[in-house]
Amino acid sequence: DGIRDKLVTGVQTCALPISLPVFVGGNGRPALRRVARFAQGWHPLGMSPDKLTARLPALEAELAAVGRSRADCELSLRWDIRADADPRPQLERYAALGVEEIVWSLGTPDLDQFRRTFERLATEVVPAFR
Repeated sequence: DGIRDKLVTGVQTCALPISLPVFVGGNGRPALRRVARFAQGWHPLGMSPDKLTARLPALEAELAAVGRSRADCELSLRWDIRADADPRPQLERYAALGVEEIVWSLGTPDLDQFRRTFERLATEVVPAFR
């Protein structure tokens, strides 16, 4: 069943077969080559839906060069979001492009604004995309 017992200086340990997905971040062609060769996912940084749309053919070409396809590669995204923004229209576009996970950056030094934005996203936006 994939579990191997090892005896190390009189101590028995059990190594469990764990497989964690590897995501490569970055927007340039070298990052896309690393995604195609080594990763299970791509994590572009701050790309708009239009820029992501323009970049996906390059990812697909790099994947094809090593015998892989988009089906082999998950998409996640880091997105800097403004406190007053309604992200729903862009989230719909990202979802249509195959983005499965978004990491929001709520970069503000104002803790109250951070809390209000986080609460709004958690109660109004996230439930609509589950």
